[in-house]
Amino acid sequence: MTIIFTIEVVIKIVSKGFIFNGPKSYLRSPANILDFFVVLISLVSSFIQGGNLGTVKVLRIATRLTRPMRLVFRDEKLKISIKVIQAVLPKIMKLLFIYLLFCMIFATISVSLLSGRSFNCKLDQSIGLDLQLHETTTE
Repeated sequence: MTIIFTIEVVIKIVSKGFIFNGPKSYLRSPANILDFFVVLISLVSSFIQGGNLGTVKVLRIATRLTRPMRLVFRDEKLKISIKVIQAVLPKIMKLLFIYLLFCMIFATISVSLLSGRSFNCKLDQSIGLDLQLHETTTE
């Protein structure tokens, strides 16, 4: 899979230029920068695969997890959805805070009003359990 992404990066670099070919250059777009570093880290980890380097493996997994972000950069509707979520998230967090505050208030009121009145324990003899309390003595 890394080979396919590497070929894609090389074709884009050849067609658009790397950095200094104007505003449409390959590394002028945040999506292409992300894609370039994903491919670069995948290639480096493929070449160092013989050694048991945990850090390189973690970087490789982390960069592979960012590949679905490429869809967000390419689809305009997904960009709009992400921007709306970013705009609404602080308001949702405020609403969640108010909800948790009300839950805490009602929990405090119910504990103070009911304080042990709902506790009821009856031993049902019909199921055949003989539960007896044993006193422990210390000698």
